[in-house]
Amino acid sequence: MPTDTREAAINTSREDFNNVLREHTLAVEIDGVPVTNLEGYRTPTRVFTALFPVDNIFGITANECPRVNGLFACSPSAGNGIYLMLAPLRPGRHVIHFSVSGFFDVTYRLTVEGK
Repeated sequence: MPTDTREAAINTSREDFNNVLREHTLAVEIDGVPVTNLEGYRTPTRVFTALFPVDNIFGITANECPRVNGLFACSPSAGNGIYLMLAPLRPGRHVIHFSVSGFFDVTYRLTVEGK
């Protein structure tokens, strides 16, 4: 893939995410404790080919991406998001809440069992 195409995909991903940050409030809480400095967890991906089944939730068709081995292959693709990795949670109940204002609000209620 030519370098300029890869760079364009990365730049588009970066700008899309910058728009989300400008227009929405991102929040994460783990057991009621806010995670601060979410921007510090921001991680861009390398350029990749995203594969989607024919009957996909995004409505991607052959008009957007070519069909390869029965899947729609969208390339170049790139990601740019906030990714958190947690230390193992102690046994018991836990609540992980994350939201992007005006877009989604998700709460996971977990029960961690001891060994």
